[in-house]
Amino acid sequence: MYFLASPLYRTDIKGVEKDAAKMRRNEIIAETLEQAGIKLILPQRDVDQAQPKRKIWEQELELIRKCDGMIVILSDTRGLYLETGFANALGKKAFGLKVEETRPVPLDGWTAQWFDFLTDDVEKLIEYIKSLRASQ
Repeated sequence: MYFLASPLYRTDIKGVEKDAAKMRRNEIIAETLEQAGIKLILPQRDVDQAQPKRKIWEQELELIRKCDGMIVILSDTRGLYLETGFANALGKKAFGLKVEETRPVPLDGWTAQWFDFLTDDVEKLIEYIKSLRASQ
């Protein structure tokens, strides 16, 4: 099972506001991966977002501990990179998926070292994960 780390909030405003477009995009990506047979934890769907923020964080960390790896929708939000660093420290595989708000800087050097695979195509990500399964 993979933890799908994905942005939920707007970054173009002051304050905190969920971004409906990002949340819908996350759902579409999750549906595509799940239809391909990849089991996922999608926090916006699988973790009670109404509970206190500290509880959400603790629950997400526990889910990351239990998962096989992370799929990270590369975004303009920093929380994803905290989760990815935590997964890396646990020895989990991390796969990065570039989307429209991925910063237009090359993902190479230091940042690329966090990821076992980087792509901007969800179908290539599916192929890669399936190839890992086949080699085990």
